[in-house]
This record gives sequence, structure tokens and C-alpha cells, in this order.
Amino acid sequence: MRLRFLFSKRDRAAFLPHVELPKVFARSLRRAGVLLCHTEGFSPRPKISLGPALPMGVPALAEPGEVWVEEWNQETSDRWKNCLPEGVSVLAVQEVAGPALHTLCELAAYRLRLRNPERLDDAERLLQSGESGLGALKGCCRKAEALFFSVETPEKGVGNLVKALIGAEIVAGWDDLFLVRLCVGRREGDSVSFDFGEECGISLPFPLVNVGGAP
Repeated sequence: MRLRFLFSKRDRAAFLPHVELPKVFARSLRRAGVLLCHTEGFSPRPKISLGPALPMGVPALAEPGEVWVEEWNQETSDRWKNCLPEGVSVLAVQEVAGPALHTLCELAAYRLRLRNPERLDDAERLLQSGESGLGALKGCCRKAEALFFSVETPEKGVGNLVKALIGAEIVAGWDDLFLVRLCVGRREGDSVSFDFGEECGISLPFPLVNVGGAP
């Protein structure tokens, strides 16, 4: 049985390396009494697939993942959510079929705040210039003292953006900014959708992130 889930990682959990997350999910599922499916070969491991990586320290509000299990029900889902470490939350779980997860991770939406909000205009110009080191910018707007932007090829990572901000002397380092990934998904009209279409059926208590505007 193939399950797709959406999860958040906040607070101290934001410092969990991406490569460690499959182990975190596997341990918590075992604690919940779930029988996991494993890969074949000499070194079998639980079949868990996640979306594009994030640098350590960047919180994420709606990240996609998939896991293959022997069986599943609502009681099992509730137990799993109670077995996760502090800061990691599973928002929704749904059995799925069809396209692989990585084909559905077309866009990523972010929110950027700076310790010195007067430099937000400079940060926006850097994003618009195409020299941010990110994928193609699909939308960028300012709301209050934050920038909201969406990019293609989320696997390129926002570490490149931070390096570009430091190189342009807009910030001195990571301590001068607060970056959050709002969601990873695919484009639906003028939005980055939190869900992955009818084959998933997941709905979340969050608004869509408009490519041309703020949530």
C-alpha cells in the first residue's frame, strides 16, 4: 500500500538533516505498530520517498512524502501522529496510485523576512534579476515586512539564495534572515497547490499560495 503524506517541521525539528528524515519517519511508524515495506537487494531499507531537500534550519509548513506499508487505517494514522518527535507533524495521509512523487514537485513557495526590513527591496531586486541561484522565479510580491515568492525546480535549494544575499551584502549571514518553505506542489492556475490533485484527495487547513500575490 502506497501512502502519500504531508508534514511540517518547525522549531528545533527544522535542524533535522533531510537525509535523516526517512529514519525519523521509519522509527515513528514502527513505534505506531506499522509494518513497513522494504526495498529489495543486499541492504533492504524502508520504502520512503520525500520531496526536495531543504537546508538545515529552514522550517517547512507542508512537505510531501510517501511510504509503503502493509496495511493502514485511521487508528493507525492517529497512533503515528502521536509517535512523531516534537516539531514534526503529519498533516494528512492518503493512499495513492499514479505518478511518482518527484514528478509532482514542480514549484516551491517561500516566505522571506530580514532582520533589517529596509533591505527587502534589495532582496526583491536580487530575486527578480535572476541571479539568486534559484530556479525560474514564477512570482514574487511583498506583503508587510516579508517577501513571498515561488520558484520552479525546488530541488536547487534556497542555500543558493542565501549565498547570493550574502554576496550582495544584503545580509551578513543566516542570522540576518528568516526563511520558511510554505509548500511544495504543482501549479494549478495562478497558485501553488498544497495537494496533488484528485488521485490524492488531501485537503489542508491552509490557503493556497498565490504565485502572483500573498497568501
